Amino acid sequence: MITFMQISKRYGTIRAVDDVSLVVQPGELLALVGPNGAGKTTLLRLLLGLIAPSGGTASVAGYDVQHNGAAARRQLGYLPQRAVLYGNLSVAENLAFLAALHALPLQRVADVIALMQLDAVAQRPARTLSGGTAQRLGLAQALLADPPALVLDEPTVSLDPQSVASFKQLLRTLQGRGKTILLSSHILGDVQELADRVAILHAGRLIAIDSIPALAQRCSLPEQIHVVLAAVSGDEPELLARAGAEAHLDGDTLQVQVPLARKPAVIQALLHAGLPIRDLRSSSPSLEAIFMHLVGQAQH
Repeated sequence: MITFMQISKRYGTIRAVDDVSLVVQPGELLALVGPNGAGKTTLLRLLLGLIAPSGGTASVAGYDVQHNGAAARRQLGYLPQRAVLYGNLSVAENLAFLAALHALPLQRVADVIALMQLDAVAQRPARTLSGGTAQRLGLAQALLADPPALVLDEPTVSLDPQSVASFKQLLRTLQGRGKTILLSSHILGDVQELADRVAILHAGRLIAIDSIPALAQRCSLPEQIHVVLAAVSGDEPELLARAGAEAHLDGDTLQVQVPLARKPAVIQALLHAGLPIRDLRSSSPSLEAIFMHLVGQAQH
């Protein structure tokens, strides 16, 4: 649906985006993450046709952004970090104005208001909206022409936790309806919940792109096993060291770090030792740990 092919953007000697190739598949939510200055916003601006590439191409649904920009942009809805609203117009009037510009039927306004759960504030001036509601209105604007793909640039960065949860649920709903979503975000916890795949940028270059489990496997990061014991002897870390895991006691909880390849053996060792286990759970490496590992490698 969205394709970057060896795309670059230079400002003098600075390479803001450096030979990036990636494809966002139809119906996929792909997240762009990276440190400040990594090239995420530049990549989105190239896709939107706001700046011209120094090399390479960007396309949407087969339409080249540079050579067929109007057709490419018709396939996209865009939500910036802060939605651009007419403060004195009501929610419904903001959407009706855009609908008129795009020659869309007014029924589309009603449909989008219902989808974005804006019915209760439809007649309120946009300037009176909370941050979360303003972002929902911004997303409604992006959806008004019913484009197949959405581009979201840091959409939750200034929202409170309740608004973030509501916004994430809306994104899940939209993806369930077949929308392709390209999301740029610094908030790795949100990305971990939402993304099918993650593209990690550093210094303008794409250093990794894959699902989070696949990235974790590539990094060879250990899994965490948390074992809550009914009684503690103090010998448990040594027992697990013999099974190839690093462990320490935190009160009545045995915190175990284990390489993925050794996880079955460590669980077997726990079971065969006859430890009085009250609870056991495991957690995969976080996106933050993966991100720090890969960016650290790229810096050396």
